[in-house]
Amino acid sequence: MMKWIVLFFLFPFCANAQFQKIKSFEVKENIAAASVDRPGELYLGLTSGSIHKYSVDGMLLASSTHKSLSTVFDPHDGARLFTYTRATQSYQFLNPMLEEVLTAKIDQAFAIAPYLVSTFGDQSLVLIDSADWSIKKVNLRSSTVTMEASLQSFISKKSKIVSIREYQNFIFLLDQNKGIVVLNSIGKLIKVIEVKGLSYFNFLGEELYYIQDGKLKFIDLFTTETRALVLPEPCEIALITDERLYLIKKNQVSVFYLKP
Repeated sequence: MMKWIVLFFLFPFCANAQFQKIKSFEVKENIAAASVDRPGELYLGLTSGSIHKYSVDGMLLASSTHKSLSTVFDPHDGARLFTYTRATQSYQFLNPMLEEVLTAKIDQAFAIAPYLVSTFGDQSLVLIDSADWSIKKVNLRSSTVTMEASLQSFISKKSKIVSIREYQNFIFLLDQNKGIVVLNSIGKLIKVIEVKGLSYFNFLGEELYYIQDGKLKFIDLFTTETRALVLPEPCEIALITDERLYLIKKNQVSVFYLKP
């Protein structure tokens, strides 16, 4: 199952930042996915499908039970949360207490075989249709397809697309057999960041980052400058905000205060 990871912060920390552990805690099941909203609160997706929400200090704030783990989870600013589940071809919007506000199915008029779906701005969805390996943008207010482009020129039988994200008007796809595919807002290929075997990537201000060899590696989306941050503990998922670093491994979470 893919790891849904989302972040929105701009934080100018230095490569030799110091970490002070606030706490560690365990949950009853293994953690399959994680994300952070704009205020820095942590969301964990457990293997059963449950979602838990924690404060920046690791205190449980809310939880919800689902039949299976959602394919995509995006908490945005913490006020309007988005989920998509491929098995049911449905998406939901949740409130800050993880309660359902709206649920709907993907209309087959938009995609014959929806594969991945995410939000694009406040009023649109962006989705991949595996029937013809195309990417489409759907305006929810007008129920119209406002963009459609083919992915077949750079997606092959060897591709393993596991996530889709919109960020700063770009579209990002994670192909585990190739790397991070960057498209513009009309679905045209801009570049491929070639890093094979990634399970997730994330954003911090104008930078994209991913975990590799015990470090968070950063790439500036506009200057292409790179840098790295050594992590204080081994982990499977690392999420960073302007004040916190969350390290996640199996059913364990470590919360650090980040001191530039």
